[in-house]
Order: sequence, then C-alpha cells, then structure tokens
Amino acid sequence: MTEGGQAPGVYAGVDVAAATLVVTVLDARGQPLAPARTVANTPAGWTTLRQWLERQRARAGGGPGICGLEATGAFHRGVAAALAAAGWAVRVLNPRAVKAFGQARLQPAKTDRLDSALLADYVRCVRPPARPGLDPAVEQLRRLTRQRRRLVEARTAALNTLRAHLRECSPGGGPRRLGPRRVAALAAEGLRALGPTPAPTALPEVADYLVRQAARAVQTQTAELQALERVLRAVGQRCFPAEVLAALTSIPGVGFLSAVTILAEVGDFQRFPSARAFVGYCGLYPTVWQSGRRERRGRLTRQGNRMLKLTFLLAAVSARVHNPVLAAFAARLRAQGKGPRAIGGAVARKLAVYVYTLGSRRQRWAPARAARPEDPPRLTGVAAPPPLPAVSRSREIPLPLLSPPAPPSQPPLPAPDP
Repeated sequence: MTEGGQAPGVYAGVDVAAATLVVTVLDARGQPLAPARTVANTPAGWTTLRQWLERQRARAGGGPGICGLEATGAFHRGVAAALAAAGWAVRVLNPRAVKAFGQARLQPAKTDRLDSALLADYVRCVRPPARPGLDPAVEQLRRLTRQRRRLVEARTAALNTLRAHLRECSPGGGPRRLGPRRVAALAAEGLRALGPTPAPTALPEVADYLVRQAARAVQTQTAELQALERVLRAVGQRCFPAEVLAALTSIPGVGFLSAVTILAEVGDFQRFPSARAFVGYCGLYPTVWQSGRRERRGRLTRQGNRMLKLTFLLAAVSARVHNPVLAAFAARLRAQGKGPRAIGGAVARKLAVYVYTLGSRRQRWAPARAARPEDPPRLTGVAAPPPLPAVSRSREIPLPLLSPPAPPSQPPLPAPDP
C-alpha cells in the first residue's frame, strides 16, 4: 500500500542516460503493460514520456503509480521533476541497492531494457518509501561545496606534481614549504628561483618548463578556489539560519566552510530521528564481521554520504588540536592502544554527534560540563526518514552540556558519567 492507502496501478522503471531514457511499465503482478519505450532525455522527451505513462496507467485501470530511477549525477533531475509534477510518486534509488536486487534475481545480462525492467520490479517488490527532498537553493549550494572539494583535490595534485619536479631537479630536494610567494617565484623564474646551484638534469630547459608549468597550475587552482570560497561564504549565510551556523561554528574544529558543507548535504537535521541515524547517514561506523563467538570490527564502512564522511574526518584532525574535549578523548583512545585510523574515525564520529545535537537544538558549544547526549525534540509536521544504517554497538558518546540552558518544557539532561 502506498499514497492514499491504495495499491499502485503501475510501476515504472526509467534507465537514465545522458541522451536517452528507457522506460518499462509493469502491473501489480509484475507483467509488462507494453514493450519498453525509449525517449530523449530532453524537455520534449519528458513530455512524451509523461503522456505515454499516463496511457499505460489508464490501461491498467488507473490508480497511483510509482516510478523508480537511479541517481545518475545530474541526468535524472529533469525527468524526476517532470514526473513528480505530473503526479507520479518518484523514487530516486541507490544504484548499489538495485544492483544487489538484480544479483539476487540472478539476472543473466545487462542491457538498458533489462535495467529499466529491473528498476520497475524493484519498486514493485521493495516499495521504497518517499524521502524528503532538499530545497532547490540548498541543492544548488551542495553542487558548489562539492566543486570546492574537487578544486581542493586538484590543487593538492598540482602541489604534489610541483614537489616531484623540484625533487628531481634540485640537489637538496627543493624547498620544504611552498607558500604563495615561493610558488609565484617558481612560476616567474623557474629553476633560477632555487638559487645558483645548477640543476642535475640532462635537459635543464625541460626541467625549467615543467617547474614553471606546475607552479602556474598551482596558482590557477588557488585563485579559482579563493574565488569559489568567497561566493560560498556570501551565499551560505543567506541559505541557512544564522542560529544553526553559529551553533556549528561554535564547536572548536568546525569552521564556517565545514559548517556550510555539512548543512548543504543535510539540509535540515530534523530529517533524522536521532544522532545514531545521522551518524549512520554519514557512514561513520565500522564494519562488523561476526560468526558464532567470533566478532571482528574493521575499517569505516563504504556506505553513507561520502562528502559528509570526508568533511568530518578532516574536521576531526583540527578538532584533536583545538578542541580540548576531543583532544582528551583521542588521548584516552591512544592510551588504550588504538591506532591512528581508529582514533580518527572515533573522533569524527563523536564530532558528528556534537554537530547533530547542537545544530538540531540551535545551541552553542559549552565544554564546562559533560553529559550523555539526548535526541532533540521532534518538530511537529516533519516526517521521519526511513531507517538508516545502524552504527556500532559502542557506548553513547559523552556530549558537553549545551548553553544557554534548555527551556523548562525540555526534559533535563541526565547526569554526567563518572
């Protein structure tokens, strides 16, 4: 049963490509209502698809319909919005879940038509629930924050290339630090910026060109990154409530750009019923292998939002230095013999709990006292998301008491752990 308490009349699966859409429609018994249809992935094609789907739904006797399609970057957004506007219940599916469903059915081949039929059968059998969508402005801001991550990685790659060239053509391995002034000198002067020591290379002019080119690439990536961050700072303050931004940036180790990146991925913390669900969405929990009496915990899972996971892992590096509470927590784990990766993941997981609790309550960080975190009060009228992957069965993470104090209507925080 779905929307309105009625069984859907038809189930549609759309295999999305850059230029085309392949669609298969099944009835409630899983039988195709018509041969698969291929249309262009353009506004005109979306109109043709919508009209064809309406005819198939009328042939099946009417009733609501569910359409499933995989998340494919930006290619699926237009057709998903067009079908949703036409009254279809659109489900944007995780490709890994659909792939596992196909493997369970022992699907012998892979074609666009088979994939569209698999998507239709997936929504028919699994009935995936609706998930709240992001605000269009927040979704566009998410693209900006992800572009910033790509620029950061491109600049890091350019810096590594420049260091490699300097190690090859400089007797001492080149300068250890490559600040803006040194990079500008290398871009303008090439090997001459290293001093009078001759470069031990067979072709000095080639080495000089490679150093200049790598230095100019670093300058270009740095300029693009700075321009993007200026836009991100200006737009981020308009897209999110000032109280939420102030709450997140009050945590030592979480800067403005990290806070905007988190909010761009999350949208609203009230989507998650608990801090445990938010940590599961971030993918900040270890994998567990258990058989009989044996149990082994591995690295962090590959599931979850990769952008959030990376943001928290990077913020945890700063938090271990500037946040006394997390620094002490990391020291305790180190004393217990935990490795650097385990400590980094634990600190990032604890930081995610802090971010969720402070952001959902819109309260600032206050490390004076510590208490176990409580789930913030739910907002009325906000639908809870479907269950998310569970985190490890570790003890709850102590959370500093928040300030200002909670209103009288909120239950008091429990006493701190001894």
